[in-house]
Amino acid sequence: MKEHFEVEIYLDKSKIKKIYLVGLILFLISIVCVVWAKMNWEDYTILTQNVLTGKVKEKGLAPTLYGWGLGFVIAIPIIYGLMWSSFDFKNPSIAANKEGLFLNKEFFKKTFINWNEFSNINQQENGELHLTLKNPEGIVDQQKGIGKAFLKQTYVKDRSPITLDPADSEKYAELVDYITHLNI
Repeated sequence: MKEHFEVEIYLDKSKIKKIYLVGLILFLISIVCVVWAKMNWEDYTILTQNVLTGKVKEKGLAPTLYGWGLGFVIAIPIIYGLMWSSFDFKNPSIAANKEGLFLNKEFFKKTFINWNEFSNINQQENGELHLTLKNPEGIVDQQKGIGKAFLKQTYVKDRSPITLDPADSEKYAELVDYITHLNI
């Protein structure tokens, strides 16, 4: 049975496409850097020797571009793969009704939190809504996967509130307005 929510916010696919386009461009630039460095290694590399240790090192533009480029060529697919695996297009990323708040973002997976689980809900001067959990350990312990460690650091150790920023979108403004008018 699907929960009924008064306000639902889904992932913005156009923003995700832009993020992946940036990643693709960085990936291609990194490949070009690695190839260019290999082709021009001798022209843009100098050998230096440490006077004390006698170790010889290669320095210069080619080794630098090769090292950074190779790092990005390896890291970008891993980071973007992990990001893609965390997306859920079938469920809202955040939603609310008079019973509580549904979170499916920032490492929270399909988590419904009743309003009585929050110790403090207040709106900041800048419009952000801060929702502080009474027992973040209990909520975080329900989570699975690699994101649990990040949630534990943020919400259990640092005691950070869940933050909703109405400046993010019109839907976030609607969500903040809905929550502030619930009289919780």
